Amino acid sequence: LRISTKHQDIGRQRVNVLRAYPEAIIYEEKHSGGDFNGCVELDKLLKVVEATDTIVFDSVSRFSRDNVTGPVEYKKLFKADVNLIFLNEPYINTDNYRKALDVAIPRTGTFVDPILAGVEEALLQLAEKQVQDAFDQANKELRDIRSRTSQALQRKIAENKLLPPDQQKRIGTQKGDTFTTQKEI
Repeated sequence: LRISTKHQDIGRQRVNVLRAYPEAIIYEEKHSGGDFNGCVELDKLLKVVEATDTIVFDSVSRFSRDNVTGPVEYKKLFKADVNLIFLNEPYINTDNYRKALDVAIPRTGTFVDPILAGVEEALLQLAEKQVQDAFDQANKELRDIRSRTSQALQRKIAENKLLPPDQQKRIGTQKGDTFTTQKEI
C-alpha cells in the first residue's frame, strides 16, 4: 500500500486488498509514486519476494507512476515468476500477460501458418501495450496532480498579493530557505 503524503488515507487501499486477499501481509509506505527509487517498504518486499509469490496492489499507480521504470520493474518481477495483481486494472495482472505469451495457435501446415504466427505476435504486443498504457495513465495522473497543485499555489500567491500588506502571509519557500526533508532523515 502506498500513499504520497501524510495527509492521505491509506485505509481505502487496505480495505480493498484485504477484502480480496484476507491473509495478505501488508507493507505500507508514504512515498511519491513519481519516482520508483526510494520506496523503502517496497524495496524490503522486493528483497524477500520469491518465485510464485503474489504482490497485490490496489492500482498500478500504487506500484509506480513512473512510466519508464514501472514497466521495467513489472517485467523484472514477471520474469522472476512473481505474480502481480492490480485490483483496479486486472487486465495487466501478470497471469493475463502470461496467458498472452502462452498463446500457441496450432499450426495447419499450410499457407495460413504465417498468419497464425502474426496473430500470436499481435497478441503479445497487445499485452505489452496494455501494461505500458496502464503506466502511462498512472504517469498522466501524476502530471495532472502536479499541475493542479502548481495552479492552486499560483492562485494562492495571486490572492495573497491582493491583501493589504499587514494581512499577507508567507506562501511556499523563499530563496535561501533551508530545511531537512523526511527523505533526508
